[in-house]
Amino acid sequence: MIYGAILRDEGYISAAVLARFDAIGGTFPRLPFEPISKERYEEELYAVQARRAADGGFHEALLARDDGRELEQSSSACSNAACVAAADKAEARG
Repeated sequence: MIYGAILRDEGYISAAVLARFDAIGGTFPRLPFEPISKERYEEELYAVQARRAADGGFHEALLARDDGRELEQSSSACSNAACVAAADKAEARG
């Protein structure tokens, strides 16, 4: 089906194939979920919403956690190995 759709220029199709799982009331073992009650879900949801609340908004929350340290700025926005290699190569050329 996927190959045919590509040949007919019908767009991209994505499919996931999972092993059969017949446990009633359980969750698929490879998924990051666990069965919980409605009450537990609502408790967890309330806790998340309470943590999200910041009286003065984002800036106030940021100031409450700012310890006043001056942080060094990176000379390059990109610091992974590919960027370092590209910078070294450019420096060697010029």
